[in-house]
Amino acid sequence: RERMKLCVIRHAEAVPLGAENASRDEDRYLTSAGHASCAALAEALLRVGARPTHILSSPLVRARQTAAGLATAW
Repeated sequence: RERMKLCVIRHAEAVPLGAENASRDEDRYLTSAGHASCAALAEALLRVGARPTHILSSPLVRARQTAAGLATAW
């Protein structure tokens, strides 16, 4: 029987509250540095053998963008 491995990842860098189109906390989106760190993290996880079968995310914009960035690389 194979053991389940759980990896919890916090969202990448997001714009500050009040930035353009981010007047509410739940609307904060990733910065370009945040998008870049998603790609770098996905590559690093692949190098250590992480092969996710499922990705769960909060409905917040920044969390969904982080999940999508990781999923694209995997």
